[in-house]
Amino acid sequence: MRLTAPVPPALAVMVGLSAVFAQPQLSVRDAPLPNNFGGASVTIAGQSLPFFYASSTQLNVQLPWNLPDGANSITVGSGGLSATATFNVVTAAPGIFTYGNNLAVAQNQNYTLNTATNPAKAGSYVTVYLTGIGPLDNSVGLGLATPSQPLSQGPLQRKRPSAAYQPQSPSSA
Repeated sequence: MRLTAPVPPALAVMVGLSAVFAQPQLSVRDAPLPNNFGGASVTIAGQSLPFFYASSTQLNVQLPWNLPDGANSITVGSGGLSATATFNVVTAAPGIFTYGNNLAVAQNQNYTLNTATNPAKAGSYVTVYLTGIGPLDNSVGLGLATPSQPLSQGPLQRKRPSAAYQPQSPSSA
């Protein structure tokens, strides 16, 4: 089992799980996110983690915001089998979500995908989806949707107050 993106409260992606989780592909679109998904469960320090996605080779879960930096153990279980791995948590390791040929997942102000053939209009906003930005000043509970108020601030906004920046989009988990 390999765990990538270990920056709380970010999305964690675990691959190489076929011996533990042999279910067809499942995904979740609504909050609150489930802590048990297709018979699989993931825990860190006895805390059940909410799922976004599961397949026979990959699980995507939300890491708790309060994990300490350094070594942590994660356990994945399904059907009486389990696997445990240790990974290091870091305070921040920002990354932009991408698709296709390493293109940023970005939406124009009208919620259409920002592309070379559909650029943002001058003076409009663009939403770029990222992960691993580090601690927020208004943490949201595991698996819950992000409220529209109050807005959370992350390290980027505190360093660049002139930027219009929202680290978690409302209604995202």
